[in-house]
Amino acid sequence: MGGFPVSRKSCKMDSSTVAIALGAPVLALFLLHYKSLPLAYTLRSYFLLRSIIPKAKWNLQSPLDLFTVVNQHERCLWDDIDYNSHMNNSSYNKVLDFSRIRLLYLLLPQVMLDQDASIYCNNAGVLTLFKKEIVPLQRYTIQTRILTWDEKWFWLEHRFVYPKELARRQQNQSLGDDDSVTPKELKAPDDEIVVACIALSKLVFKERSGKTVPPTTVLEICGHGVGNEEREERRARAYAYLEGLANTEKLFDGRWGVSGKRSSVTASLTRAKL
Repeated sequence: MGGFPVSRKSCKMDSSTVAIALGAPVLALFLLHYKSLPLAYTLRSYFLLRSIIPKAKWNLQSPLDLFTVVNQHERCLWDDIDYNSHMNNSSYNKVLDFSRIRLLYLLLPQVMLDQDASIYCNNAGVLTLFKKEIVPLQRYTIQTRILTWDEKWFWLEHRFVYPKELARRQQNQSLGDDDSVTPKELKAPDDEIVVACIALSKLVFKERSGKTVPPTTVLEICGHGVGNEEREERRARAYAYLEGLANTEKLFDGRWGVSGKRSSVTASLTRAKL
C-alpha cells in the first residue's frame, strides 16, 4: 500500500518540540519552587555562610557600628505564597533565619567565627506584625538591626520593605532574573518605602555548659565597649517599649495561664479521642 513519506528531519523536529513542550513547564516549576526542594534550606545556609564569612573576617579588625542595618534581598516565589495569593506567614520566619545569620556574622564576628564554638546563639522566639502584603514574584528587602538588650536577651528588629515605585513597576511589567533590589531603589526615602511586615527576634547566647552569656559580655568580646553613653541611652529607649512585651510572657508562666485552672473546653479536648 502506498503512503506519505516521512523525513527523518521532521521526526527530529517533532521530537525536539515535544521535549521542549514537556521540559519547559518542569523547568519553570523547578525555578519557581526551588526553595522547597530537598536540602534547599541547608544548601542556601551553606552558600550564605561561604559568602558572608570573608566579610566577617574583615570585620574582625574593623567592627561595624553596633546599630548598623543589614540588608537581605529576597523574592517571593510561588512556594512562598498561600491561598490568598500573597506571601505565606510561615515564609516570613524562614527567610528571617538568613537575616539573623547575616547580621550576627557581620556585627559579632569574634563570637560567630570562634573555632571552638565556646559561645553560640539561640533564637528564643519571633514576633511578626503584618501590615501590607507581599505578592507573588515581588522583590523585597529585609532590614535587620540590633534593637536593644537586657541582662539576658538580645532583641533584633526586622522590617520587610519594598519601594513604592518598585511595586508600581511590578504591576505593569514582568520581573527579570535578578533577585536583588538595586542600590538606587534601596535609597528611596522613608515616605517612598512600603513596610510590609515588622518583626522582633529574641536571641540568647549560651556557653557549651548551657550557661547564659550576658549580652554585655558578648559585646565586649566583639569590640563593642559598654561605656558608650549615647548607645546606652538608645538601648534604654528601645527597651522601654519592650518591657510590656517581656511582662506579657509571664501570662504563660503557669500551665493554664493566669488563672492556673483548666477550662472546661480544654479539659474536654484533653479527654477527646482523636
